[in-house]
Amino acid sequence: MGRGKIHISRIENRTTRQYCSDSTSMEEIIRRYQYASGTRIPQPQHSDAEILNAEMRKIKKETQELHLSLQRYTGEDLSCVRFEDLGELENQLEESINRVRARKFEILQQEVNNLRISTKQREEQNNELCHLIKEHQAALLFAHHHHYQQHVEMEPKSEEQPTSNGAIPILL
Repeated sequence: MGRGKIHISRIENRTTRQYCSDSTSMEEIIRRYQYASGTRIPQPQHSDAEILNAEMRKIKKETQELHLSLQRYTGEDLSCVRFEDLGELENQLEESINRVRARKFEILQQEVNNLRISTKQREEQNNELCHLIKEHQAALLFAHHHHYQQHVEMEPKSEEQPTSNGAIPILL
């Protein structure tokens, strides 16, 4: 098989005339393109893997420091802590205890106030219920008395009057 004829013509634009060879690196091609077009292609300073590894190392270091700090605050593994650091740790713990106690006192005060309000409301409700019960009892007494009065008025009156001791004499 033979090769076909290739038409070769001159490229008039000087920048377009440049070509790549095996020895030309990609960085050189990009540099030439940037020079010719007047633009810049930002080059990453680090690869994504390097950035992720650096971030992971940073997080591991912070985690270790937090773990050591937690051990110190809980009193675990104080063997490598210097005397001066122990004094500072003691002061920090005392300040923490004072803040905890202050918050605890604040919460207890709120609960006492809530209980006082609740007690006052219940006392008011109790007074209202006692008043309603007294009104109801008075109404019942009045209704009973009124009913008794009507019953007495409806009975036939006897001609006999009670005696001075309140007894009705019996007629024979």
